[in-house]
Amino acid sequence: MLILSKDAERGRLSLSTKKLEPSPGDMLRNPALVFEKAEEMGRIFRERVAAAEAAAQAEEGASSEMAGMEKSTDESTDESA
Repeated sequence: MLILSKDAERGRLSLSTKKLEPSPGDMLRNPALVFEKAEEMGRIFRERVAAAEAAAQAEEGASSEMAGMEKSTDESTDESA
């Protein structure tokens, strides 16, 4: 079972076995396989989440940087006018 999210305010956890399944439906067809591969699949899921978060932060940083460049360009244009 993976904890997908935690809402401390409401005292709730979002749990799932879906991300632990090597193939969709494996928990129904072959639960032993899911249990056997759980550690590996959990590690892969956490790596994917970390990579997605890093990409989102990089994109956010690039957007902020571009906004800062646009602002300084606008200020330079205003000063020359």
